[in-house]
Amino acid sequence: MFSSARSARPAHLAFLSMALAAVLTLSACGGANTAGTGTSTSAPKPGGSARLAYYLAVDKLDPALTSGGPNYNILQLIYDTLVHVDAGGKPAPGLATSWQFSPDLKTLTLTLREGLTFPDGTPFDANVVKANLDRSKTLPSSTTAALLTSLQSTAVLDPTHVKLTLTKPDALIVMDLADRAGMMASPKSFDGLVNAPVGLGQYTMDAYKPGVSITLKKNPAYWDAKSVLLDNVTIDFIPDATARLNAVRTGRDDAAQIDPSQIADAQAGQLNTMDAPGVKYIALQVNPDHVPAYKNPLVRQAISLALDRAAISKTLYLDKADISGQVFQEGTIGHGGNVTAPYDLEKAKQLMAQAGYAGGFPLTTTIAPAYKSLTEAMQAQLAKLNIQLKIDIPSAGYAVSDGMWVKKTLESTVTGFFTPFDLATGVARVFGPGGTTNPGNLSSPDVDKAVDAARSSADPATQGSQLQSVSKELVTDPLGAIVVIRPLEIIAYGKKISGFSPCLGGFPCLANVGVSG
Repeated sequence: MFSSARSARPAHLAFLSMALAAVLTLSACGGANTAGTGTSTSAPKPGGSARLAYYLAVDKLDPALTSGGPNYNILQLIYDTLVHVDAGGKPAPGLATSWQFSPDLKTLTLTLREGLTFPDGTPFDANVVKANLDRSKTLPSSTTAALLTSLQSTAVLDPTHVKLTLTKPDALIVMDLADRAGMMASPKSFDGLVNAPVGLGQYTMDAYKPGVSITLKKNPAYWDAKSVLLDNVTIDFIPDATARLNAVRTGRDDAAQIDPSQIADAQAGQLNTMDAPGVKYIALQVNPDHVPAYKNPLVRQAISLALDRAAISKTLYLDKADISGQVFQEGTIGHGGNVTAPYDLEKAKQLMAQAGYAGGFPLTTTIAPAYKSLTEAMQAQLAKLNIQLKIDIPSAGYAVSDGMWVKKTLESTVTGFFTPFDLATGVARVFGPGGTTNPGNLSSPDVDKAVDAARSSADPATQGSQLQSVSKELVTDPLGAIVVIRPLEIIAYGKKISGFSPCLGGFPCLANVGVSG
């Protein structure tokens, strides 16, 4: 929740047109900055170092192989992208200074920034862009291929121009180029990127201890170097929220993500706190291949109606959460306005009886430890529908993703979903036919049609109306995943560094953040 990760890029949830996104989102979903006695009012100055505590260890430093989601926030410090996103949520120049679609939206030509060189001496040009995009499409186990499904081929026109030929009209592919698919790495270093990243970002890697920490140093060759104030940044990977808070309270770290329940302790410890829009929604996802009852849309509607999201927010998140049940964040062009998932237990019971499941059914949900309290709250609420929710917490960290989306052997999970820059891609992954995180393949022709219509239009208003219809339908007629809640992100920080401001991109955004003057 610092200011933009790059001067023109403050959004992790990004969209083609969102002129009021920052204002709407921060006024409705947080952005509050509450000072403890550790407040520093001085402006940040260039130089110095900072140490941050991050809740997750990055699995791979290769943007084409990392699992995505929260890993993006670390990698974007090292790898610049072809497209940035401005404060209004619109695509803005990055490594590409401009772009032009053909009238049929099936060809995209990029004009590239000149005079840039990777730390390993490789010049940045059209050949580099082609090499990166081709690699994302063809690399075995590529996690960015799903962001480029409409990309047919990439052609070098000259050193500063590259042409992308698409299989179908896709105005939203620009937003995919602001995500991991648009991160440019040096082709000379492709083979070693997993542990030795080489990009054109704000920072270069100085040291890396897998699972422990990563240390970065300022990249003097970054094209917008004036926005990079800190000389050095160390990011510690600390999964436990208590340990993260303690790291900041003791002065070992300068800032960290904390849980809402820790805000009072943080402020009592002379720390400042900030809350800002959450970058992920948490959902109950069920594989109907293992739970036949879930194939019935009345059962899915009943489960959503039986979830008292307001009570969950109050008890577990101190009301620092979005409880609309919408898949898109408020302020985005896809948000469905005042549509909110209602709580109506009696109607839920009627729907269960109508579906032939008045007596309920057993359901095993396999989760990561971080979702234990939320799942237990849901367990108590769903018991009122006679749904016997059994909670399984495996010891292996990868067991949930592997069992739910790779092997597809699990009945259900409660987990977080990070929406990519391209909102349509985010829908297709979780709710579309053949989606990479849609294990039961539940889908809706209306949703699919609206997603295609959004891609096929260059008009932001049309894109917005189509995506809003998706958001509304997923609230009233859930598919494979039922959105439960979107927690705000809470940051605790001390007085050593300043320049903090709410950021839709998620922690850590480091542009214009520096040592207190």
